[in-house]
Parts: sequence; structure tokens; C-alpha cells
Amino acid sequence: MFNTRQGAMLAEETPTETRARGTWVALTACHGRGATGGVVEMNPTSPRTLAPHKEADPRRWRTRFCLSGLGGFALPVGGLLLVGALLLASCDSSRGTLAPTVVQTSPIAGAANVPTDSDLRIGFSEAMAESSVKVEVDATHDPGLDSGRWTDAETIVFKTTSGWQIDTDYSVSITGRNLAGTPLAAGTSITFHTAAVTSIGAPAMPGNVRVEAGDGSFDLTWDANHEPDLDGYTLYWGPANGPPDSALFVAAPATSATVSGVNNAQPYDVTVDAIDIAGHHSEPTAPVTSE
Repeated sequence: MFNTRQGAMLAEETPTETRARGTWVALTACHGRGATGGVVEMNPTSPRTLAPHKEADPRRWRTRFCLSGLGGFALPVGGLLLVGALLLASCDSSRGTLAPTVVQTSPIAGAANVPTDSDLRIGFSEAMAESSVKVEVDATHDPGLDSGRWTDAETIVFKTTSGWQIDTDYSVSITGRNLAGTPLAAGTSITFHTAAVTSIGAPAMPGNVRVEAGDGSFDLTWDANHEPDLDGYTLYWGPANGPPDSALFVAAPATSATVSGVNNAQPYDVTVDAIDIAGHHSEPTAPVTSE
């Protein structure tokens, strides 16, 4: 039965005896004539007390345990064990059914002035199925996130291949499932804004310039620069052994370009320099010749 006054669930067998003595409420459960019944009593006035007690009448011996802090109610030992088992079963059955959440990120959601070379770190509320976790960047510039590295069962770190663009708003959508298959809430994402980096001086000269002639064109490739304030590259070309007479700007992070409209019979010398957001140019590369 339920003792609504005390808010406690009481297990009962015949015969029983209930008594109220001040803040004490006791239930004696006798499992058959002359049997011993166990009683648990809660007494908020006796913190952390565990005191056995036996009735003087051997026919109605019962052990009483005095506990505290639960509002003053009594429960048979068997009932107490049953309630505990039910609570544990309830906790176990709910494991994995609640949606996991993102509990920590770096950059933090809403951050400003985020360095352009920052990693993206995501911490979850519980262990995740690693292959299920995906991120998608919504921005005008894709930083080229790698596949990520798990530092523990709840944390994954992504590195960028080209860096975050300066002075740019980013929104990163996150999806994934926990080990029980329960997904993150739809629309899980973070937003942040990268720093507006000022010029740190002229960029380095691009390296490893390569040219390959085509039909009325040539293809040019070079190694990327990594300055945070890099704006792009300028290609210069002209007839071999003469000054350049044409130029083309290629925005970072691109590291290749095709030049068309050239004469197949004419070799060309091509050079490349890098330029930052303040307009500072690197030294040009040594000429390479298309043939």
C-alpha cells in the first residue's frame, strides 16, 4: 500500500503493525505466525544512524534499523531491496536512450577572434560511435578539415589543411550517435568568428613551381604558403628570355592555374609571387619555361 502522508511505499503482509512515535513511522511485517519481521525506519532527527533493535516479545522479534535524511518513513528490508533493484533496473534500461549532447568545444560556441590555425575540438556527454561522428562547415571558405583524431571515447579533434579564413563567420554542424545508436539532437552546431589578422610583413616566396605545356595553354602548380594573412599569388609570364607581359591573380588557398591563349610555337617564362592582405608581395620565383 502507499502511505500518502509520508510519501513512502509500504509492503504489507498479515499480520502487520504500524505505529507513529513523533517523527518515527514503523511497519512490522510478520511472514507467518511467530515469524520474525524486518523493519526499516527513517528518522531525520538521527543523521547517519544505523541502530538494530529487537522486541522483547520473542514471538514478535523484529530488527529495526534507523536511517536518516529521507523525510521520515519506514520500509521493510525486503521491500527496500526490491525498490533498490527496481531503481537500478530503471537506470540500466534508460542507459543510451537519452540523446547525447555536445558538452564542450574549442573554439567555444560564439567565440570571436579565433586564431586561423586553431584545431576544432568537440567533447560529447558520453562515448560515441566513432565512425558516426561527422562535421560540416558552412562558410564561404572551406578550411579542409581532416577525418579527426579521437583523444578518448568522448573527444575528437579535427585539424585544418588550409587554416580558417581571417575575419570570417563559421558555422559547424555536428552529427553522430552514441554506442546505443541514439543520435545527437537535430541541428547541433557551433558558430564562431575568426580574427581579423593584420599584415605581419611580406610573405615568403612560393616554392616548387612547375609548368606543363598544353595545346594553346600551359598548366602551372606551386607549393602553398601558410601565412595567416595570405591573400593569394600573382603569376607573371612572357616570351622566354624577355620581361613578363601578362599577369594573373590566383586567390589562396588555390595552388594551381591554367593560362590559355598562348602560342604553341612560343616558349614562355613564368614566375610566381605571393601577396598578403595588405598588398605586400614576396620575392618572385626564378623563371620556369613552358615548352
